[in-house]
Amino acid sequence: TTLENNSFIVQNNDGVWGVISISDTLGAVLPFEYSFIGLLGNINEEGTLSTNKFIVQKDTKWYIVDNTNNTLSGEISDPIVNFTNDYIFSKNTEQVRIYGFDNTEYLDKYTIRNYILEDKYIGIVTDNFLLVYEHLAQDYIKSVVLTDKNSNVDLEKVDNNLNIKINGEV
Repeated sequence: TTLENNSFIVQNNDGVWGVISISDTLGAVLPFEYSFIGLLGNINEEGTLSTNKFIVQKDTKWYIVDNTNNTLSGEISDPIVNFTNDYIFSKNTEQVRIYGFDNTEYLDKYTIRNYILEDKYIGIVTDNFLLVYEHLAQDYIKSVVLTDKNSNVDLEKVDNNLNIKINGEV
């Protein structure tokens, strides 16, 4: 997949990563100072991968930075696996943690095993429950008891309704 603005994620001879842009001249978008640089799979209208925000690791901490190397989030200890305009999702081997860009941790009273993003909804899967939120700072709007912690859980918006699927059943 091609990146926007003729950009490329590259590793230098010292083993650190940066982002360069090749147009009329060669220029650094992100300096060579990261041990990891990643992007979400956001494809724009031109069919290229959006390079507005990057997931980066510097030393042992994870961050979201923009395409001018401004740090948009606080430091996060566990690898960042996803983000929206409002939330950052990190995951270690045990659980998912959810942060705001101001580093506020949400729902830390739960052991979150997985999450589902569907339109404006966020589904939080614990060992015993599926909790559906519109905003994590508010109460959940729907709760479903999971009889098996290995249940396959999904959310699907159809018309103006949110369907909850447990093991393929609505």
